[in-house]
Amino acid sequence: MFYVCKIGGYVALFFNHYHRYEQRMADYFSDDEHRRLQWVRRSVFMALVVGVLALFYAFFSSWPSLSMILSVVFTLVMTTYYAVFAIRFVNYAFSFQQIEAAMLDEPMPPTVSGKTETHASAGSSLAPSSPCNTAPRLMGKLDDLMAEKRLYAKPDLTIEELAVLAGESHRAVSAAINSCRKTNFKAWVNAYRIGEAQRLIGEGFLENYTTDALAKAVGFANRISFYRVFKKATGHSPSEY
Repeated sequence: MFYVCKIGGYVALFFNHYHRYEQRMADYFSDDEHRRLQWVRRSVFMALVVGVLALFYAFFSSWPSLSMILSVVFTLVMTTYYAVFAIRFVNYAFSFQQIEAAMLDEPMPPTVSGKTETHASAGSSLAPSSPCNTAPRLMGKLDDLMAEKRLYAKPDLTIEELAVLAGESHRAVSAAINSCRKTNFKAWVNAYRIGEAQRLIGEGFLENYTTDALAKAVGFANRISFYRVFKKATGHSPSEY
């Protein structure tokens, strides 16, 4: 029982930290850069499977036939796990370079509402739902930059790039978005992308071009991400809209 509780405690601790770093990704990147962390989550799941199999093996060790089957399964799973983990860990040095700025950044303090939303709500407007309590001028400047320079059309846009254009630190920019829009950087940029997609669809874009072309035109790195965000925001797929 102690072993089971220990496994459960480690899993809960991992997901607490994993969610925290996912939030950092969404506050820094406008694309799905956070997915580079998924191998870590999968590794934990595989380690959990190995741990559970070890528990079963120890519990049923007195049953010769079942013990033999569990031994084979455990050996195969453990060998596969360590082989895959070793390969991904070796490649992690390169992957970490892509997300280092966000991973090492200190998390933003809570917003006035007590928490930061991960996604924009369906059908939400770009205008704040409540008065902006901090940095209203900066937020207006950010909105102007995003609209006039069509920054949302850049798939790999980061908050650091936006901050340079605004002449502010990226932490100030993040604080303004969190406070004034009650959401994170990624969701804020995606709201512009979806708004532009809706405009293009209304003008007949899909009559001459594909959904992939539309996704690229509004700044999404791939059609899958575009479809998922568009469906969540409007309740319809791009072709149904």
